[in-house]
Order: sequence, then C-alpha cells, then structure tokens
Amino acid sequence: MFIKFYKKLKGKRYNPGQRKKIRKVQAYASFLIAFSLIGSGIFFYSWPRVRLVTMTYDYNKLRAKENELIHLNRMLKLELASIKSLKKVEKIAIEKMGMIEPKDEDIIFIKVKN
Repeated sequence: MFIKFYKKLKGKRYNPGQRKKIRKVQAYASFLIAFSLIGSGIFFYSWPRVRLVTMTYDYNKLRAKENELIHLNRMLKLELASIKSLKKVEKIAIEKMGMIEPKDEDIIFIKVKN
C-alpha cells in the first residue's frame, strides 16, 4: 500500500507546499514504522524473560507447598502410628467411651469347625 502511494508520488511534479506535506507524511510514516519495529523488538526480547520470572515465582511457591505437604504427611503418619498402638486404643476406650475390662465369667469361647 505504501509502495503504491510512493510510486504515484514519485512520477508527478508538485509545487513546494505540496512537496513539504509529502515529506512530512513520509517522515511520519518512517517514524511510525521505525517506532513499531523497535517496540516489537523490545517486546519480543523482554517477554520471555518476564515469563521466566513469573514461572520461577510459581515454581518456588509450588516447592514451598510441596515441602509443607510432605511435613504434614510425616506428622499424620506419626499421629496414625501413635493412635494405632494398643495402649493408646485402650486408654481412649476407657476414658472417652466409658468401656471397662470384661470379667472372666463374661468371656464366652465359641468353638468353630473347620
């Protein structure tokens, strides 16, 4: 488009006022093209770096969350192991549930045939 416009201007003769306007338009067009090329170059140069920084922040957040979850998992495993111990089960049954030790005469044995 710009080339067609330029070719049309090149072949004709214009008075000095018109030439000044044409030069002004050409200067604005070349400035706009140069500015857009420089701007796009800066954008394409800096965008991957900005993206890398944001991804690094996200990675560090996820690593911290992973470490937190690993610590929580270890704590839960320890708690599970302590709850599974027979003494702990017996203590909870007696204190919280009000259960008592059965007497010898309350125990009934059942024979099972194989």
